[in-house]
Amino acid sequence: MEHLWKADLHLHTSCSRDAFNSPEKIITYAKKRGLDVIAITDHNTMECVDTMVEYGRNNGIVVIPGIEVKTRQGELIAYYPENPIEKGLSLEETILAIREAKGIIAVPHPLDRLRRSAVKMKNLEKIIHLIDIIEVWNARTTFIADNVLALKIAGEYKKGMSAGSDAHFPYEIGRCYVLIRPFNNKNGFLNSLKNARVVPGQSPLWVHIPSTVAKRVDFVKKGGFYGRGAQKD
Repeated sequence: MEHLWKADLHLHTSCSRDAFNSPEKIITYAKKRGLDVIAITDHNTMECVDTMVEYGRNNGIVVIPGIEVKTRQGELIAYYPENPIEKGLSLEETILAIREAKGIIAVPHPLDRLRRSAVKMKNLEKIIHLIDIIEVWNARTTFIADNVLALKIAGEYKKGMSAGSDAHFPYEIGRCYVLIRPFNNKNGFLNSLKNARVVPGQSPLWVHIPSTVAKRVDFVKKGGFYGRGAQKD
């Protein structure tokens, strides 16, 4: 039987000011959940990517560098960009910036009716031919129907399919994931997602509360990657 890698492709470190994941905790929980691959997708920063790649290498876990970018019409994820992507641009401008950075373009939690940061249907239709991947399952999406619709659209347009916990806390890691063929480069990663097997899961609703509070009061991280003001959404 072919060995498939277990991949959680949407994780936040404490370089996202609304997250509480140290590199040690991320690796500990990733190993506990049996993950082979994780993607670091902090909000508008790649400050912690190099640290996480090193931690992964030392612990037998593939760490994909990434960034979750705020655009004027919702968020996008860039996997493997050669540099951080400027926030606050239009969707089309952000897509161009990711391409210039030689990154792979994904739409996280699309159509999530409760998130202002979600790309809505009318905008997704405008960019569908420009993107590579649709996140078809996000463990923090409240309404399962929103994930199911994303899964349907990815299939209709033959896009790569990703899934992720969107973990802001260690215990969320691995809540949902994809099973993919092993790969050894960026192109192999994208190809593996074209035949991904999605393993759905959901986080409890209350996980949004401490993240929202931390973001709004500009919580000062203790013993993490940064202190007040180091990363602004």
